[in-house]
Amino acid sequence: MSEAPQGLLDVAALVDQRIERLLTDERNRWEAVDDRLAEAITELGRIIQGGKRLRAGFCYWAWLGAVGGSAVGDGPDNAHIIDVCTSFELLQAFALIHDDIMDDADLRRGERTIHMEQAARLEREGWRGEARRY
Repeated sequence: MSEAPQGLLDVAALVDQRIERLLTDERNRWEAVDDRLAEAITELGRIIQGGKRLRAGFCYWAWLGAVGGSAVGDGPDNAHIIDVCTSFELLQAFALIHDDIMDDADLRRGERTIHMEQAARLEREGWRGEARRY
């Protein structure tokens, strides 16, 4: 398997940093209201980690192609396009979560899916209701 192009790795690293900042900020914001509200952000972070960030790369290189070669001087650290690339990765994560629920999948990238993790939690905590629907 060949190594990914450096340009894609650069964009992926910036998107990963942006995701981490976003999740940290949101976790802190929701924890200030109620500790339990931050759990959803933590679960999202668990699911979104890893991945090749291909969608982010496609988005970045499409943007670069649309604005022309002069934008190269800005580099892949342009904050606005990195935010857009990050949005694509979050959209993909939500699509994967939905897909896992619809397929009743147990694992995603070797980790327990969110709905299966929450079903196990319901049973572990002795909460009422049908774990599969929680």
